[in-house]
Amino acid sequence: MVSLQFDRILAPFRRPIAARNAARNAAPAREDVPGDAPTPLHCDDTCEKRLRTEPVVWLSTIDAQGFPHIVPVWFVWDGEAFVVFSKPHARKVQAIRRQARVALALGEPCDDFDVQLIEGHATVLPATTAQLLRDAAIGREHARKYAAQLFALGIDAAEYAATYSAVVRVEPTRFLPWRGRGPRWTDAPGRSRTTVRTRTTAPSASSAMRPATIAG
Repeated sequence: MVSLQFDRILAPFRRPIAARNAARNAAPAREDVPGDAPTPLHCDDTCEKRLRTEPVVWLSTIDAQGFPHIVPVWFVWDGEAFVVFSKPHARKVQAIRRQARVALALGEPCDDFDVQLIEGHATVLPATTAQLLRDAAIGREHARKYAAQLFALGIDAAEYAATYSAVVRVEPTRFLPWRGRGPRWTDAPGRSRTTVRTRTTAPSASSAMRPATIAG
């Protein structure tokens, strides 16, 4: 949860619950897999744990030419929305200023394609990264997730905040869990089971958590 100080910054960008529900109800029906369309869902306990532990989320925006632009980003989940710090002139920031609708994906595709898909409404906040990181909750959570990577890259907090000074807030509008071999997929009439390649060895903690560059 964010502090009262930053509640004032975030308040204008939090859509009322009624507006969120209206957006969900107005969303078109989905037919990703015939007869097996994902249903809008809330974020359950597994999803909530993933939002707090995954180091990277893939953020998809639409560029000026109408093409998807997908990038991995670091993020903090504040209990209501994703908070992403970015270079201010990055393509994703420019895209969000034009079109607020975005999609995100996180999870481990190697393990049965167990991925969480999320649709959301993104806003570029007037607050800077330096301001948000001074918030006790956001600053503590960001440090918990990324302090080791920043130290390994030789980047201190001031340099990081100055370089990735733009703040993007993504409020989820729809959670769509996606699994390659869930009961609906494997047991539906007329469908054959999908063979999923699994890992033979687990990655080390250092290789799993240390990106070559900052994701953002």
